[in-house]
Amino acid sequence: MNITIAPELEKFVQAQIASGVYFSTNELVNDALLLLAKREDERQKRIQAMNEFIDEALKDDEKLYSPEEVWEELEQIIVKAEKKHA
Repeated sequence: MNITIAPELEKFVQAQIASGVYFSTNELVNDALLLLAKREDERQKRIQAMNEFIDEALKDDEKLYSPEEVWEELEQIIVKAEKKHA
């Protein structure tokens, strides 16, 4: 696979290799992609948690939430997910 990256990113990659943080471009790209995959997984988990919250709220007709309560609950879900995956 061949890729083209912006010149500033290429300089960053070269600096990381020159400093010894990474031994090769392949190692750096693999690490970067693993981090991206982890971030995407965390994002999907947050979306799933929000969807579950919404589904649960829709099932209970007697339970009404103010917009402030909804945002507070969503923020708590996000914080919990971020702590869990940190």
